Amino acid sequence: MPPLSPSDDLASALVEVDRRAQLAQWFLKGYLVLLAVSFVSSVLQLLLLQDAQNGAFVSEARATANDTRELVVAVLTIAGLLANAVVFLRWKWAGYRLMPSLTGHPTEHKPGWAAGAYFVPILNLFRPYQIMREMAEESTSSSEALRLDTEDRTGSLIGVWWGAWVVSGIAERLIMRLTLSASTLDEFITLTQVNIGIVLLSAVAGVSAVLVIHRVNERQQRKGEEVRAGVVDDPLATLVL
Repeated sequence: MPPLSPSDDLASALVEVDRRAQLAQWFLKGYLVLLAVSFVSSVLQLLLLQDAQNGAFVSEARATANDTRELVVAVLTIAGLLANAVVFLRWKWAGYRLMPSLTGHPTEHKPGWAAGAYFVPILNLFRPYQIMREMAEESTSSSEALRLDTEDRTGSLIGVWWGAWVVSGIAERLIMRLTLSASTLDEFITLTQVNIGIVLLSAVAGVSAVLVIHRVNERQQRKGEEVRAGVVDDPLATLVL
């Protein structure tokens, strides 16, 4: 996406941001499918481990098939996560970079932080959330501001998305370390159960991310149309007294 300037066509910029938003949503939906596969695979592994714990015979072929399946699923899930990270950050960077053209004033942070904040320790615990909130709140159009906001749950949805993302990320790092030191059957059963919980939490983060992208993009598109049409941004100015 080329640098925006006063002479740029806002319409084409909105189309590009919308394209990236749609792509990010489709990638996330694909990742949710991978999480569903991961969930089923983990449940199958849990059943195998519980059979072994209960003294049932577990053939070498079944154990090998389980390990192979888990490895393939893990590789696909990691690849899906990396692909989603690239597509998601490309949308968020473009959307945040567009904000001054929609609001008429600079953003609270430089556009680069929309993507870069995820890679800075400590800062990555709160800055991405702040930027997403800014994108949602500052993109509110006049028509949206005029109606009661009691039905809008975008702010809460962003909180759910970010909370689930942070907690699942921390839990994944912890379980990776514990897996390296696990040696008993009971430990592997516990780790598998925890992993199932992490997969479910990741699914919550994924679903809420799809909804957040949809709502923020929808607001930006509506706000952009108002700016292009020359609609007064101050909602109070449109009231008939």
